[in-house]
Amino acid sequence: MADSTKRISSADRKLLLGWLEGSLSDSETQEVLRRLESEADFGSEYERLRRLDVLLTTSAPDGFQPFFSSRVTQRLFDPSSSLTTVSDAIRLLFPRLALACIVILVALGTLNMISYGQPILEGPLLDALLSLPRSSLENALYLAIEY
Repeated sequence: MADSTKRISSADRKLLLGWLEGSLSDSETQEVLRRLESEADFGSEYERLRRLDVLLTTSAPDGFQPFFSSRVTQRLFDPSSSLTTVSDAIRLLFPRLALACIVILVALGTLNMISYGQPILEGPLLDALLSLPRSSLENALYLAIEY
């Protein structure tokens, strides 16, 4: 059987998979039927792919039953449930993420004030708290030329 799978091209496999899925045109279907009758390698590859298709569609892991697979299937085939889930996730995640960012900014600002003394408040407050260098046209031109 290993020899027969080596002689089948990837285009032939795609053709057989398309026939198994029912997505071929009439002319391609006729070609598959003709080749199944006349070519043994083509027929054995079809049987191998058909058995694999049956195994994949009929088997399910016992550890995930019944809840995991039904939830995944529902999310795949019911677009409204996944959109609700995504919007709920964003609604729950955003305040926590925003709070974490604020805490990090305050911690960095405090660390910079302790390490470098009181910030000079000539520019934006965030730049001063984080000890960011002032930007100017000269700095931008230097960066554009050098990098």
